[in-house]
Amino acid sequence: MFELEFKAKYQVDFNIINVCNLIQDFEYIPNVSEDICILNKSTSNTLKFEKTENGDILYNIRNNDTSDLFLVYSESNCCYFKYLMTGFCKIEKYRIMLENINLNSQESLYNTVSNIMNIFCEIEKNSGIGFSFAGYYKKNKIDEYLVFGRDRIGTSSLLITRTCKGGLILSTAINENIFLNKEYKPIELSPMGFYILNLKNLEFEIIGWKEVLPYYIDSYWNINLNNMKDSIREDFDICKDANLLLNELRKNMILKLGDLISYSFNKEGIYGYIGIMFSGGLDSTLITYLVLETLFYEINNYEKLCKDKLLNIHKGINLDEFKIYFIIELLNSTFSPEEAPDRLTGLCSYYELKSIFQEFFLKHNVELRFICIDTNKDTLFQEENIILGQIYPSNTHMDFNIGSVEYFTTKGIGRLIKPRFYMEEWWNEIINNQNDQTLWCNIYDINLLKDNSYENTEKDYNINNKNHKIKCPYCYFRQHPKCFNKCCKSCCRKIQQSLLIVDNCSSSCRVHKMKTANFKGIPATSRNINTKNYYLESNLYHLSILPGEYINCIYKSEDSFLYKSQSKWILIGSGADEFLGGYGRHLTAKKHCGIQGIRDEMIMDIRRLWIRNLGRDDRIFKYQSKGVFYPFLQINVIEIIGKLNFCNISGLENGPTKPILRYISNLLGLKFATKFKKRAIQFGTRSTRQTNLEHFDSNRKATATAIYCKSRVKDLEK
Repeated sequence: MFELEFKAKYQVDFNIINVCNLIQDFEYIPNVSEDICILNKSTSNTLKFEKTENGDILYNIRNNDTSDLFLVYSESNCCYFKYLMTGFCKIEKYRIMLENINLNSQESLYNTVSNIMNIFCEIEKNSGIGFSFAGYYKKNKIDEYLVFGRDRIGTSSLLITRTCKGGLILSTAINENIFLNKEYKPIELSPMGFYILNLKNLEFEIIGWKEVLPYYIDSYWNINLNNMKDSIREDFDICKDANLLLNELRKNMILKLGDLISYSFNKEGIYGYIGIMFSGGLDSTLITYLVLETLFYEINNYEKLCKDKLLNIHKGINLDEFKIYFIIELLNSTFSPEEAPDRLTGLCSYYELKSIFQEFFLKHNVELRFICIDTNKDTLFQEENIILGQIYPSNTHMDFNIGSVEYFTTKGIGRLIKPRFYMEEWWNEIINNQNDQTLWCNIYDINLLKDNSYENTEKDYNINNKNHKIKCPYCYFRQHPKCFNKCCKSCCRKIQQSLLIVDNCSSSCRVHKMKTANFKGIPATSRNINTKNYYLESNLYHLSILPGEYINCIYKSEDSFLYKSQSKWILIGSGADEFLGGYGRHLTAKKHCGIQGIRDEMIMDIRRLWIRNLGRDDRIFKYQSKGVFYPFLQINVIEIIGKLNFCNISGLENGPTKPILRYISNLLGLKFATKFKKRAIQFGTRSTRQTNLEHFDSNRKATATAIYCKSRVKDLEK
């Protein structure tokens, strides 16, 4: 991560809105000069650059690991160009490609920047990883320019900030001073191209991308409404489209997985790690399946690649004598493990993946490792300032709730589970008792009951079917299925107020709450899975980790030993909801506005993905020195999705979300994930409930778009 501050050289401000349209409420950016200070926030190391009288660049690097930063400096008789970047430069082979870029050409700055953009664009496509870029260019000791930009999709963060002293800051994240100073106004930089600032006359120019992303073109999902039927989906069409999408996802995984494996080496063996942000839902389970499938079928190639990489570091060692182990770390985060839906769905999908690939696990040195990252309320609010600082300028409750999940997930510290928990009686009771109203409530998507293209995982779903109505015994309204008094809301509250006298009733109900209610003795309506059933005791960690991993993987906490993830790259399913119709509002748009309505809604979500999600997520991941890879946001995947029959993406009028992805999941044998209900990360992990109760005194009164303020717990402590 980097931060560049250019101090004001002149006292003239200029309006930036009409020049490059960065953001509506950002009115001015002051003058800048060539004084640069660069801060690598991920390791709190500083890199300083100073220009001497004779034009030389002196720099002092206090940093043991600059793998996430890349500096290029080139000087000729008439000009010099230095630039700093993060992103795909973290991978060695792309760093070598960057070093070979010729910056000493006699071409104009415009042509030089255009050539750099073309090279970056090609590397981005090949690597599947974004970048942030900032450069300083000087020609003939007179013309000075600042050049900056980010990747086309916007997966890598880049912020631009006006300082209170009249300076300009370009950074991948906000430091504490900027976060605490309300006079600073950082904004997300648009990924529409590279920006050139002339430091002499303070004029802006933007160079757009030559290859525009397909979803910015009106022909994306070229819909001919006359030839499309809104509510009909042919099995042949969806089968064909599903295979096209699946093949593209597989191709990406084969080409890029090798770059995402983190290796460590000691006398006990060689270990390769890859992390997946895993909820057990449709997206993360499909990603895990593709990783395992690719790893098992290409394992000989990955073993060779591993040895080639390590030979460059450990020369003279015969690596053929060492075994190579591959560990896929499933990072499952919750804030209430006993009741969080993501823990139950995570365990179910983990159990199913182990069953599908059982023969391969026995044959190869590959391990699927489930990590329970469970965070309590006190720990969440202890880290509150750090999370707020990293997600900034995104600052709503939804941003904090999502950011907090990603923050603790990327820390990767949690508990391991018993290797064969699914052989125990308690787990068989859960799987075989899926009509348990309390335990399985809202886990399955009831809309799938109407779709005959999927086979039912279980026979009885009536308990989860909202269309299965039971009449209130005291009036004509519908009985609430979770009501303790087995009636509707109105009658239940009358019973609690003694306005309705009923035998064998209760004066309290956890669903229809009254402020004066006494909940003592009233059972909870939420699921309750005892963590002791599947947590692996610290003294038994040798059952799940290899002898050579103890030094790096075991983390000592206050009261026990925990496991620490070793993955430097984490795969995440962002983009699947936007491109494949994963939000409830997509179905609502289709219901009210038809096929054109859902297309417009999805295009809107896709085009604002960079400012709503990706920049915030990248800042969180980089803070923990983690790289992030998005399988559903690869250029070739985006292109192939635009060529699919849009009816297969939008699905039936009252059908489930992401129908084509569910079809693929069912095709691969992932029966649980196919049926699981789409659930936002903040709800599945229960992070929202923690903050809502703290700030709103109720989980129902909370507003996702409200500006997040610091918790009252800290205020009381002060």
